Amino acid sequence: NSYTQTGPVIAVPESEKMINTYQCDPSNNNEMINKKKKRLTSEQLASLEVSFQEDIKLDSDRKLKLSKELGLHPRQTAVWFQNRRARWKVKHLEESYDSLRQEYDAVWREKQMLHDEVKRLRAIILRDQGLMMNSNQIARGDQANGIGGYINPMMVGSSHVRWPPISQPPNPW
Repeated sequence: NSYTQTGPVIAVPESEKMINTYQCDPSNNNEMINKKKKRLTSEQLASLEVSFQEDIKLDSDRKLKLSKELGLHPRQTAVWFQNRRARWKVKHLEESYDSLRQEYDAVWREKQMLHDEVKRLRAIILRDQGLMMNSNQIARGDQANGIGGYINPMMVGSSHVRWPPISQPPNPW
């Protein structure tokens, strides 16, 4: 379908533009009818937004009053509030997710630092036990883990010390 404009171009203000919507006509066996609906003006949107900030729920009296003030159908006001609540909920869920993710990342980093500290402390304990065992063996003259008086530090304590996994804290008693 091509059409040629024959008259002058007329600028239509944004508030006067129409959008086509299709609604069911219950009296006509659900046939679709073409119905025009005006878009909300920036003033109407600002007023609805202020009202939403006051209270996100819309009771019947408030809906009727607001609709009358703005020149809207009550159903249009109710639908706007419903859509705005949906956007508000999504925004809050995203903010909550971001906050929880940051908390999780901080806790995970702290867990890693503690895990590394446990490994470092176990290494110190094993080294100190190895030194104690070496001095005890030398004092006794025991050379089971060494050759000719030399005690291999890699052998000392390796078969005697059993540590619980890091995920389980050692029992202090």
